[in-house]
Amino acid sequence: MSNARTLASKINSSSQIVVPSGGVNFGTGAGGVLDDYEEGIWTPNVYNGSSGNSNWITKQGFYFKIGAIVICQFWCDGGTSPRSGNTTQNLYLEGLPFAYTGYSNMPTLVAFTANGISATDVLMNRHLSSATSFQLLTPNGGGITNGIDYCAGTIIYSA
Repeated sequence: MSNARTLASKINSSSQIVVPSGGVNFGTGAGGVLDDYEEGIWTPNVYNGSSGNSNWITKQGFYFKIGAIVICQFWCDGGTSPRSGNTTQNLYLEGLPFAYTGYSNMPTLVAFTANGISATDVLMNRHLSSATSFQLLTPNGGGITNGIDYCAGTIIYSA
């Protein structure tokens, strides 16, 4: 019963459980402590080339960070004309909410769709100049140069 009282004393007036600064311990030692959870919005940018130029009408992104794992969802809409920029240059995604800490050649894109690009035709590789920018690649490692007017996706990566 004392455990129930201890837990009850950590529930605030908004019916939220208040966790001490050490995190939630699942009883498996230091490796079993969940000490980082966050959710929020971010602004994705999908563009062709190295300049980061695009003119999307709408850019939306949502994320969840649980420990070192980040799950991002995004959507960019440009109406009826290509908005990603110069279609002779490679396609990039930038503006992730947390810096990527994984290996540079580790594909992290879970799902991606855009006009003219099949979801099975896209891999992702960290852009070497930024930990929050990725180049979208074909499965054989080639760049994608499609000009797109909409795209959406889900990414899971380590931060």
